[in-house]
Amino acid sequence: MKETFDAIIIGGGHNGQILSAYLTKAGLETLVLERRMEPGGGLCTEEVTVPGFYHNVHASSCAGCRTCRFIKIWNWRNLEFR
Repeated sequence: MKETFDAIIIGGGHNGQILSAYLTKAGLETLVLERRMEPGGGLCTEEVTVPGFYHNVHASSCAGCRTCRFIKIWNWRNLEFR
């Protein structure tokens, strides 16, 4: 891994990932740090009730994902959010 970066982003949630994408597109070397094993923040899925049943514990965060400005700017309309 590199020893120096132009930007270090704390948090691998969707906002941190979007910021990283913008900075990388601008030519900056970025590093995203996340304390959890799974990035995604409010878009992550967890096994919280019964073994084998997975839930998006922040499902209300996903309501605007398909129509948000970032998806339109980057032309990612065919993304499949899980």
